[in-house]
Amino acid sequence: MTNGQNLASKQLREIETASEGLLSIDYEKKPDKERASALFGISIKCGSYPHKAGGLKFRERESFEIIVGSNFPFQKPDVKTTHKRFAGFPHVQWKRCLCLYIAPDIEWTPSDGMYGFIDRLKLWLERAALNELDPEGAPLHPPVAYTRIGETSTIVVKKDTPKFNNEHWCGLAHLNKVNPKRFDLIGWQSSDKIIADSEYVGAVILTNKVMPYEFPEKISDLFLLLNENGITTDEILLQLQIAAFNNSKGEPLLFIIGTPMRGIVGEELNQHLTVWYIYPDAADAFRLTIEKYSKDEREKELGEKVEQILLDEWVDKCGVSWCRVLEARPEVINRRDLKSPMSAFQDLNLEVWGCGALGANVALSLARADVKSLKLIDNGIVTPGLLVRQPFFDSDIGRGKVNALKDQINAINPELKVEMEYSNIIHSILEENRINSTADVIIDCTASNSVRYKMEQSRKNMTGPLPIIFSMMLDSEAKNAVLAEIPADFNGGATDIYRKSKLAIKKDFRYKSLEEAFYSGKTDENLFQPEPGCSSPTFIASSADVKVISNSLLNIAANNLKRPDTKTGKSYFIKQPYFALNNDESLNTITKFTFEEDFIQIDPFNEYQVRYSQGALRDLRGYMNKNEREGREESETGGIMWGEIDDTLKIIWVSKITGPPADSKASPDQFICGTEGIVELNEKLKKSSGGSLSYIGIWHTHPKSKATPSQKDYEAVHNLLNEGELSTKKVFISIIGSLDVETSIGSYVFEKDNFYEMVINYE
Repeated sequence: MTNGQNLASKQLREIETASEGLLSIDYEKKPDKERASALFGISIKCGSYPHKAGGLKFRERESFEIIVGSNFPFQKPDVKTTHKRFAGFPHVQWKRCLCLYIAPDIEWTPSDGMYGFIDRLKLWLERAALNELDPEGAPLHPPVAYTRIGETSTIVVKKDTPKFNNEHWCGLAHLNKVNPKRFDLIGWQSSDKIIADSEYVGAVILTNKVMPYEFPEKISDLFLLLNENGITTDEILLQLQIAAFNNSKGEPLLFIIGTPMRGIVGEELNQHLTVWYIYPDAADAFRLTIEKYSKDEREKELGEKVEQILLDEWVDKCGVSWCRVLEARPEVINRRDLKSPMSAFQDLNLEVWGCGALGANVALSLARADVKSLKLIDNGIVTPGLLVRQPFFDSDIGRGKVNALKDQINAINPELKVEMEYSNIIHSILEENRINSTADVIIDCTASNSVRYKMEQSRKNMTGPLPIIFSMMLDSEAKNAVLAEIPADFNGGATDIYRKSKLAIKKDFRYKSLEEAFYSGKTDENLFQPEPGCSSPTFIASSADVKVISNSLLNIAANNLKRPDTKTGKSYFIKQPYFALNNDESLNTITKFTFEEDFIQIDPFNEYQVRYSQGALRDLRGYMNKNEREGREESETGGIMWGEIDDTLKIIWVSKITGPPADSKASPDQFICGTEGIVELNEKLKKSSGGSLSYIGIWHTHPKSKATPSQKDYEAVHNLLNEGELSTKKVFISIIGSLDVETSIGSYVFEKDNFYEMVINYE
């Protein structure tokens, strides 16, 4: 015996001694050859176990045989009875073998050895006596049909079984023959409906009665079992004949049998399906028996003769070959990702922009997430160098990425609706304003500044329902990544979120590493050309890098979908786990920023969209309140606005507001903004913000009038356009008007080239 088997023997002896007669060892059989099992006969006192109706009735002592393999304790032992009295009881297989563990790899602990095994056996016996092996609320142990692996087919059941009120339901199953050894069950229909010529069908009988826990191994026993459940032999033969008649010659015949033994004890049970594999020669014989219904006497006689041979020879003498059945029915399975973040994508329509290192991995994960549809958009092809980190194959080289990716997705989930568009996203989706398509969620994996920039412009002008947009980006070495979340009702796009993130990072020294990764102004220095002179610069990363980081970002996106917030923009900066550890930042691998939506106005002169951050508005209210506290509420006040003007997007971001410079002059009729310290502050803010904060205009109040420019305002603007150190071709002013109790803001952009024309037309 092996050391492990000797250990089992020693532990059993110790258990016998300690049990004081409750357990005794009757015999020990050593292995007769190398790597064989050792057998231990034991008996256990069971007569005192409490008993309930339906439970096993034990004799005073019950005998068992324990089979200990050569790899014990790393391999669990097995146990069987020395009789067949327990046959047909739940968790008893092959009439004698007791099923003690549902998941041995998880439940069996090698260090427990025979002590743990005997405890488990005693627990099984106690529960069996009380009929509690399948307790209320626990999964019911389904019947067993012993398969012959390799000889029969595998059946994947994808369609829920039909509901019926009668004692049984007879019909046909629609089957898709994936290969000679696999059929997918994709539909059900009653026998009286017309079947398309191209379809392969199986015979079906579903019953409302419970079957034994072990299905018969002989055909005659199976027929007898079905007869006992109210299904006549004629009904069985008719279903087999109909199915055989509709299939091609030389094909096997599948007979699907259902019994309500699948689900949770105490709840409504679903059909447990077993599939009988009938070999082609017998299936062809069933096809011949159809002739018994012929009007031609000779053909009728032939059909009757073949049927009798089947009943006398085949049914009585042959065994049943059961198929392996793999369940994919929604009614009986729990998805393995049921409570994971990715389950948030279930039944949603997704678009993935860009099918490279990020997008391809994202799309493949979504293909497994039970999404309703998936659209892939990219205009790139697979090249040899991309195989290092993008999930394509050598055979894909030269193909469009969307085509190659679609094939992979179809291989994962043939039923998923996958659309592909081989196009430049800027020139197609964004230029044609197709963001508000049928997609529920768009994931931008292009990592393209141009795409984000164009998205900002397109989204700014859109009305109506918009999808949630997530945008992903890596740094130049894929050590850091960022996810921007743009909710449906948020009034900015990805460029807006990344700009706000930049300001938040730049003003806090704790985010120095993120600043260096994304906003240092040197982020392009680490890019390299994989084919010098012939390829665009790209980031450095392995397949493992992009898989980890893209799916981490995808999980964050999915997690947020479970807690929707339609008006708050967010960004998440994450680090590769190894990089965080190497830099002693293991406790800070994710940094989150949230952004309130801006207050938006449209400039009436040049139609600039002016975005006031909530922080800037709080600054504004603070200076106005200070003016009132100091008793100058009748006087105008004002100050400087800081932010960014983008003439291409025609967007003005007002991110910071300061009060009046020291040399400003204020009266009830006019506010004259001073300039003292403005140039110096402008340089300081521009440098600290990486160019995202600079002087953009002036704000002032109209305490007793509307938020529209006065004659004096026009004169002041004219001077700003033509004089002084801050002279510019464009002037932006904001006026806060107070008429009665209502306060309003007016935003105005004046241009030097058409100043007089704008003023005259506005007036």
